[in-house]
Amino acid sequence: MPREHLVNAVSLNSVTINVARIVGAAFGGLVATVLGLALCFGLNGLSFFVVVAMLLMMRGNEISQHRRETPRKGQIREGFAYVVRTPEPR
Repeated sequence: MPREHLVNAVSLNSVTINVARIVGAAFGGLVATVLGLALCFGLNGLSFFVVVAMLLMMRGNEISQHRRETPRKGQIREGFAYVVRTPEPR
């Protein structure tokens, strides 16, 4: 993924997680009410297989690798100073 798409990717990920929390809870309540708790828990368990399948389908060679920076004194202070002077992370 090009570096310029990183902010959009992080934003999309946050939106997806929050929407999934809302829709998932509502759907779970509906399934529990209509079909019962046992089937609701069963469907929840099956949903984990989908997650595992998606993880197995990931291609490791397409995941970007970043070089770790060597820790040095003052990095945390530099990070806070960057956040204070830069409007995007603020």
